Amino acid sequence: MKVFIDTNILIDWLCENRPGNENAKIIISACENKVYNLTISTQSLIDAAYTLRKSGLPFDSFIKSVTYLRSNAEIIGIDKLDLIWAVSHYTGDFEDDMQYVAAYNAVCVITL
Repeated sequence: MKVFIDTNILIDWLCENRPGNENAKIIISACENKVYNLTISTQSLIDAAYTLRKSGLPFDSFIKSVTYLRSNAEIIGIDKLDLIWAVSHYTGDFEDDMQYVAAYNAVCVITL
């Protein structure tokens, strides 16, 4: 079963001081133990990198995490057709709309 995590779960996992850190660790651990297949978008990685740099997290920690994800997750891109879909199905949260279409296209059963 494929599980798609969005930017917030990724940032929770990367930042020890975030309230969702423990839950994010459980999700990532379940994927690591092959309970689920983890899927994440390149956009989430870009957004997390920006957010973490602004919060002062050492970038080498982020690079180690990306290296880990590269081996333990399917990393998918978001393209022009996804953008067109998200614009035409705008729900009031464009970032979520973009993530949703990425998860849908990757045939993810669960989105977090």
